[in-house]
Amino acid sequence: MSIHKKRNSNSIFLTTVLAAFSVGACSESTTRMRSGDPNFQLPKARLAAGPVETFVSCDEISEHVRSIVGVRSRGNGNHGRPSAASAARARPAAPMSTSSSSEILGNRQEAGVAETDLIAVGEKQIVVARGNKLTFLRRSDLSKVGELHQKTGQQIAGMYIDAGRLVVVVNQSSVVNGWASQSGSSVSIFELADNAKPSLIIEKHFQQPVSQSRVTHGHLIAVFNVGLTGDEKPEGTQIAGIECGIIAKPQINPNDLSLTKVLSMDVHAPEKPASVIGAFAAGRMIYMNEENLYVTEAIHNDVTGIHKIRFDSSSGTLQLSASGKAPGKLQDAFAMREVTLAGSSYLVLATNSELKPQVDAAMGGWSDRPVIGASFQRLGGRANNLFIIKQDGTKLVETGSITGIAPGEDIKAVRYVDEMAYMVTFRQIDPLFAISMTDPAAPKILGELKVPGFSEYLHPVAEGRLLGVGIEQNMMGGGITEEVKISLFDTSKADELKEVSTLKRQGSSEANQDYKAFMYDPETKIAFVPVDGGAMILDVGSDKVTEIEFITQLGFIRRAFKFDGFLFTVSTDQIVARDLKNPATVIKKSSANFWPVDSERAGLS
Repeated sequence: MSIHKKRNSNSIFLTTVLAAFSVGACSESTTRMRSGDPNFQLPKARLAAGPVETFVSCDEISEHVRSIVGVRSRGNGNHGRPSAASAARARPAAPMSTSSSSEILGNRQEAGVAETDLIAVGEKQIVVARGNKLTFLRRSDLSKVGELHQKTGQQIAGMYIDAGRLVVVVNQSSVVNGWASQSGSSVSIFELADNAKPSLIIEKHFQQPVSQSRVTHGHLIAVFNVGLTGDEKPEGTQIAGIECGIIAKPQINPNDLSLTKVLSMDVHAPEKPASVIGAFAAGRMIYMNEENLYVTEAIHNDVTGIHKIRFDSSSGTLQLSASGKAPGKLQDAFAMREVTLAGSSYLVLATNSELKPQVDAAMGGWSDRPVIGASFQRLGGRANNLFIIKQDGTKLVETGSITGIAPGEDIKAVRYVDEMAYMVTFRQIDPLFAISMTDPAAPKILGELKVPGFSEYLHPVAEGRLLGVGIEQNMMGGGITEEVKISLFDTSKADELKEVSTLKRQGSSEANQDYKAFMYDPETKIAFVPVDGGAMILDVGSDKVTEIEFITQLGFIRRAFKFDGFLFTVSTDQIVARDLKNPATVIKKSSANFWPVDSERAGLS
């Protein structure tokens, strides 16, 4: 592997609400690569900062948008097609909160921050969403309480239950000039009862679809991506429902027309005015803890922009706090996390970037020449990086990094555990890297383990143990077969990483694409991994992982939860309560049909 370390960064004076972090020019180093020329020298990977400003007025925003639209129309003849941002499908978000240590009500990235899913477990009811239909079940016996339907063309994007209130996010689909797109959204808040259908408290409508959302401290944080066309007319001092004077200018791509709106709404007092802020060219990926929300921009010139937004849990207000940018792309939301190192808070990023940029300045900032598509090669010319970043005023400043990890490979999984970072890259084998972040100015790779296949999701299961869910491909009969691979890694000694146990089953798993599909219970040491045709229930010991049972039920099994002393497995058609010690034993099951009816219904019924 080729490693390039940077300790400090240059700072640039920025006078606006937002500012970009800068990474100074770096000295080159030559170290052994895992493959290729051992004398390879990593090129300079510097990040030039560009000032980020907010717009002064709505007129300035309108002129900015019209000038870009005019250039695009002359250049590519875009005749009435919706923008990529407006046509994009909203990403599914993630799971539910845990009410006690003995309950497992969803797999989420951060404690205290709930994430949407299509099943929500409350104190009295379980709610299942499918298409435009909600099915309500009594938690105690899984009997059906009732149904609610949205009109045809509406799609439930996700739900939460927060202290007896059900929050449902619905995206609206429409067709414009033959192109299907999401044209709006609504947020409905219900009061849940025990033996009755929920009562609707409020339904708020928005002109844009919800891209992603979270709930923390009783507040819904919703992210909307607005594809501007140049036809928008300001409403007083606002555009798209955002005060024009607090909308950040594009940081990475000056010609991006994607405006991101972030809204905070009190779930328990929804009549209160929402807190709203905005930024251009953001909203592609988010990470949130109880204090801060990080929103990334779409990658441009092989650079990703990051906006930090402060969340005040007492008032529910949002405030633009700082911003920055880093070379490369993020694989998923797990590639970034706020961690505590040496007593201070840092943002850590793992990215995959161009190893030999054709134009050096394109690693960060602007270039006098076009950067062609070769910058985005999947293999060969790319490598991986770890950046440790600290806020300095309104700037995000790099304190240390490692660049050039595993040239020619892609990041497949990242997990941050205390002061360690674990990174999986892949080309032909599965290297697991253990990276110490104890010194935020000088992160170090302490160990590397090579095994067949690759993990796409990592989960800490005990002190010094990681469970990996991934894929192993094998050549059989002239073809390639794919197996789900479960790996138990011993990380107790970072310089002596070991794969101590593996399990394989032919097929694929939703957990490889959506971490909400994975469940681990530290109390019983059981793990749940859905696989084609059913799900694996695993016993995770300190040195061995074994399959307790391969379970099946009506429909495709997608989720598992633990509450009321049972293991609940949820499929597209059914919920089954199982004995925790013997998951093949069914205690009770629902008889409800979760499939929506393809008939017109006027609103909720």
